[in-house]
Amino acid sequence: MTKPIPTNPTRDAILDLFDVHPKLETYSEETKYISGFKLKETNKILAVDKNIKSKQPIFILYNETVKLALDRESISYKEYPKGKSRNSNLHKFSGFEKDALLRTYPQSVSEAETIIAILSK
Repeated sequence: MTKPIPTNPTRDAILDLFDVHPKLETYSEETKYISGFKLKETNKILAVDKNIKSKQPIFILYNETVKLALDRESISYKEYPKGKSRNSNLHKFSGFEKDALLRTYPQSVSEAETIIAILSK
């Protein structure tokens, strides 16, 4: 028996935005617990963890420029070094199985939009 997706209104609002955002398309490898999106112009992938009740983690591939931009925008994140164990659902996303990642924690839809803007550059 699989566990149900917890209720999280902020995460759901972010997913609603991503579903209709003109710069994003759905990434075909999403799972029950991870929704995937790809930026149309840059092909960068975002993986939204739906299995968290109190946060809205968005995984992206590590990039020093992106990390510095997140710092400038005061968007919290955690670094996942190459090879660090991670949610097995991320293995479906190109590069997310073993490469270094940033796990961002947007606190609002506005911060999620800022992440899209950062990745669009």
